[in-house]
Amino acid sequence: TVTEETSGESPTKSPRLMKIDAANVDEYLDLSELCDVTKPPEFVDPVAHQLLIRDAELVQLQKLVENGVYQDTPLKDVQNKKFVGTRFVTEWRWQTESKKWYIKARLVGQDFKWLEFREDLFAPGATLNTSRIIDFVALKLGVQTFILDALDAYYQAVEEEEVYCAAPVCYKELLAKQGKSYDICWRLLKQLPGRRKAGKMWIEFFAAAM
Repeated sequence: TVTEETSGESPTKSPRLMKIDAANVDEYLDLSELCDVTKPPEFVDPVAHQLLIRDAELVQLQKLVENGVYQDTPLKDVQNKKFVGTRFVTEWRWQTESKKWYIKARLVGQDFKWLEFREDLFAPGATLNTSRIIDFVALKLGVQTFILDALDAYYQAVEEEEVYCAAPVCYKELLAKQGKSYDICWRLLKQLPGRRKAGKMWIEFFAAAM
């Protein structure tokens, strides 16, 4: 949990510090065997914190490029087209190899049920009941089961609709530094986490690959 703390003085006269509440280290760790590692720093300078976030966003942009998630499109060519909102979500993560904390950023889509009624978005989820059924069927058939984690899973699933989103600010800044026009948006070619249909499209992609 990240909170902002200020002194009793006016924020314009006193710098603001980002306090990371790490009273329970398990909130920041995915693996129980890492429970004795050093917690994140109690205070992070706000300027340094923003630089870490920007670096994390650039890492995420590189993943989007590598997976062909988007295509630059001039804004003048997308009048009356379907748009979805996007935003960066950031969180502290522990890196086992370097034994350091780092910030991970993800670009997520923002779909809202009230904007569009759909009945074609079902995707099976991992629940206790479905796990029991899978284990039962596996025992009856005498086959093995396994669990896997697919990295950047949604980036593999194709976006079959013509849908667009605003290009992130950090991406437009890169275009400006390169002397290119940043009067653009993105046409989504792959799914983004947070899209209502992303789970369904990933399941269909995975089923076809298997």
